[in-house]
Amino acid sequence: YFEGSARMEALKVELDVLAVELKAAKDKVAHYADAIGENKAPPKSLVPRLAQAEDDVERIEAKMHALRAEKADLE
Repeated sequence: YFEGSARMEALKVELDVLAVELKAAKDKVAHYADAIGENKAPPKSLVPRLAQAEDDVERIEAKMHALRAEKADLE
C-alpha cells in the first residue's frame, strides 16, 4: 500500500513538472510561429527551432500520457 501511494505522489509531482514544461514548450512553438509569420527574422533560421519545439511538445505529451496511464492503473 505505502509503495503504491508513494508512487502515486511521485507521479503527481512528475505530471505537475511536465505540465509546466509543456506550457513552456507550447509557448515557444507559438513564439517561433509568430516570428515566422511576421518575418522579423529569416524563416530559414527559425524553422528548425520551430520543429524542435514541436518535437518537445510531442515528447512531453507522450510522457504525460504514459504517466497518466500508470497513475490510472494505481487508482
